[in-house]
Amino acid sequence: MEDEIYLVEIPFRLDHASVVKRLRLPKSDGRHEAMVSELLERSRAMAHMKAVYRVSHARVIDRDTVDIGGTRFTSQALSRNLIDQDTVFPFIATVGKELDEFSVPA
Repeated sequence: MEDEIYLVEIPFRLDHASVVKRLRLPKSDGRHEAMVSELLERSRAMAHMKAVYRVSHARVIDRDTVDIGGTRFTSQALSRNLIDQDTVFPFIATVGKELDEFSVPA
């Protein structure tokens, strides 16, 4: 199981109200509301959210060093947080290169 890598597709969910709130846009500004709607629509069409992960064995070597699946990491915080853990799930997540390369028209 430790050698297997798992790929997970993640649904892209952003709602208009949450984005407007997060951006702290004025509620009465119709121009900004329209821009947010357009950007959300375009983002939904091109975002391909995915993650890969694997099940790995973690071993704390000392207060600064942890071995995870044969790779050593130097981190006091990681060492402290994994002191009583044997199994970890290292992962990488992405929204895809299309959204990263997306440029907003002026």
